[in-house]
Amino acid sequence: MFAVSKIFWWLAEPSNLVLALLLLGTVLLWTRWRRLGRGLIALVAVISLGITLMPWSALLIEPLEDRFPKLEQIPADAAGIITLGGAVDQVITAARGQTSLGGGAERLTEFVVLARKYPRMKLVYTGGSGLLFQQDLKETTVARRFFTEIGLDTGQIIYEGDSRNTHENATRTRDLVKPAPGEK
Repeated sequence: MFAVSKIFWWLAEPSNLVLALLLLGTVLLWTRWRRLGRGLIALVAVISLGITLMPWSALLIEPLEDRFPKLEQIPADAAGIITLGGAVDQVITAARGQTSLGGGAERLTEFVVLARKYPRMKLVYTGGSGLLFQQDLKETTVARRFFTEIGLDTGQIIYEGDSRNTHENATRTRDLVKPAPGEK
C-alpha cells in the first residue's frame, strides 16, 4: 500500500498534472486534434499564470499551521516530547556528507530548545524514510547527526526510524514509547 500511495500522489501532484497536460497538448498539435492540443496548451498557460500570481502556499498551508498556537509552557503533567520527521533531506545529506535541512527545520531547532529547557522529559524523534526506493536513508540518522553537531546529548533521545509515513510515525512511536493510559 505504501508504494501505491507514493505512486498515486506523484501522479496527483498538481505540477505533474500540469506537465502531463502540456505534453498531451503538444502531442495533439501533430495530430488531427490540433484544436484540442492548442486548447490544452492555453489551459496550461492560464493555470501556470494562476499558480505564479496567487499566494497559494499562504492560502492553503497557513490555516493548517496556525490551527494550533505555539505552547508557551509545556503542561506540568506532560511526560514527553515527540518531534515528527520531515525536517531533513537525507538524500542530499548522504550525497554531500553534510547535514541538509529542509523547509521544516524549525521542528529540529524547537526540539533542541525544548530538550534543553525540559531535560527530564522523555524525548522522541520519529522519522524513517518516506522514499520509495531508498529505505536505507533514514531521517533519524540525519537528525541524530544534527543533534550531535550542535551539542545536544543524543543519548537521552529515543529514535523511531522505521516509519514511512505520518500514520506509521504515530503507530510505531506509540508502540515504541508505550505510554501509560492518560499519559501525555
